[in-house]
Amino acid sequence: MSQFVRNGQHLEETKKKTGGNWKNQHKEFVRAVRDARKVQAHIAKGGKVSDLPPPAPSENPDYKQCPYCKRRFSPTAADRHIPHCKDTKNRPKPPPNRPPNRKR
Repeated sequence: MSQFVRNGQHLEETKKKTGGNWKNQHKEFVRAVRDARKVQAHIAKGGKVSDLPPPAPSENPDYKQCPYCKRRFSPTAADRHIPHCKDTKNRPKPPPNRPPNRKR
């Protein structure tokens, strides 16, 4: 019985835990930064934030969707939330899909 980790074994376990979606996360981050720069440039020119279209929703493939309220959670939070949401009787309706911003 050895109480010490073999040389390099802990590194292999770390690689398995991190997964392989770093590229998608990076693309999402770059997109978010570019959207923020567009907003800042629009404000600097004297425009209103309400004139801009809403940013595209970010999608995290690691999240689980609740079948009852359609919200998305991390796996550990989903394990806690879904049984609670299943028993909820007075659940608010999910938000409707909004049409694009129109001038009124």
